[in-house]
Order: sequence, then structure tokens, then C-alpha cells
Amino acid sequence: EFFDLYPDRLIPVFHKERIGGNLNYLDCHDRARGIYVAHVDGDDLAFAGKLQAQSNVLDADGSINAVWHRMDFFDDKGNTCSGKTADLSPFIDNRVRFKDAIRLGYVGVHSSLMYRKSARNPEPEDTEILDLFRTWDLLSSGLGVVLDGVYGGYRVGSTGSLTSSSWYRAQILSINHASFFLSKYPEYRRYFFLFGICYGIISSKNFQRTAFDFFKFSIKNLVFVSPFQVWSNLSDIRKIQVKWNKCKVKS
Repeated sequence: EFFDLYPDRLIPVFHKERIGGNLNYLDCHDRARGIYVAHVDGDDLAFAGKLQAQSNVLDADGSINAVWHRMDFFDDKGNTCSGKTADLSPFIDNRVRFKDAIRLGYVGVHSSLMYRKSARNPEPEDTEILDLFRTWDLLSSGLGVVLDGVYGGYRVGSTGSLTSSSWYRAQILSINHASFFLSKYPEYRRYFFLFGICYGIISSKNFQRTAFDFFKFSIKNLVFVSPFQVWSNLSDIRKIQVKWNKCKVKS
């Protein structure tokens, strides 16, 4: 129906066989024809002004490869959480540098990203891609920006998502991504170490079995950092997350 209304703008994609989420993701991005590519998942919400606000930033500064924005969170039970509860102060002037994206391991949710297509590099063959891979890839050659405005809604815990059903696999993939990018950019070893040691601590606190894997990665790529640097990075990781303790929860 929508294709019939907008045949010059929409590209229907059909596969004779199921190819899986990762290959489908890469195939869709390969088919994108615009100079900018926006992520909007089917179960998330895009608010008015989203695309214009992001494209304005990319139009104005060619050194910026990626733009994220705040998103409100909601679930199927009617619970909501304002995107304004995230503290963006770790991003100076709302700019995201490669080293910051590495040490934090997170910038924004999938459906808040718009990126410059020319900045995307070919993915390694037979490699499953997380948002983290795309973030590090884009920021390895340019800057990112996180807009202060709330321009979308993110559905939490949807059935079959990585977050709810494959958390362990996602964390292992993030370690694999870190190893891949560290091999390309060894000068950023300190920030990859901070990433590994901090998420090892977080995983330990949450009694997750990936704690061992993160610590193993950190030991393999050991560099000297002060305890204060580790504490500061853990604090920044907490700051940029949406604060569920400030959410509206239905009884």
C-alpha cells in the first residue's frame, strides 16, 4: 500500500528464504540510496522533526558522520521513561569522539541514529553486527553528535530482541568487536582496556557470566590506568543511561 503511494521513495524487500536479522540488516543498508541513512525499527517510534533535526547537523558539518538523539522508553505494559533522564554531560558540547565511544561502549539506541552513508566501511564477511560495531566504524573517521531533543520512542524488551533473549551473545559479540577494532587502531588500547574492565565490573555486579570474558579481554590488552579513571568511566557509563528509577510505572 505505501509502495503504491510512494514508488519513487520506497523499496520493497522480499526474500524467498529467511536470511536472519543480521543479513537482512546489512542488505537493507546496502540498498539505501540516500546520502544519509536513518535507523527506525518497526516497533519503535519516530517523533515529528526527527529526520530534519538530524540531517541539519550533517548538512552543516562534513566532519560529523553520525547523529543520535534522546529517546523516550516504553514497554508493552504501558510503563514509560523519559529520555531526558539520561545525563549527556560526558559528551562535551554534545560531541562524541571515537575514544569516548570506545570507553563508554554505548552512545544511543539503534533507532536514534542517522549516519553519513559515505562514512560506512565494508563489514567483515560472516560477522554478526551490533550497533556498537556501526558506532565505532562511523566514529573511527569522524565525529558524532547527540542531540538534546527527544525525537523518538524506544520499545523495551520486545520479544526476540537481543536485549531480552540473547544478552550473553550480544556481550560476547561486543568483545569480538572490540578485538577487531583494537587490531585496526592499537593506539586506542587504553580506551579499549577501560571498556573491558568497566563492563567486566558491571557484569560481575549483575552476576553475569560474561564478567570472565570481559576481564579476560582486559588482561590480554592490559595498560596502566588509575583507579580514578576506572571509577570515572563507570560513572560516565551510568550517566548516559536512561534512569528507570525515575520512570512512570503502572501498578
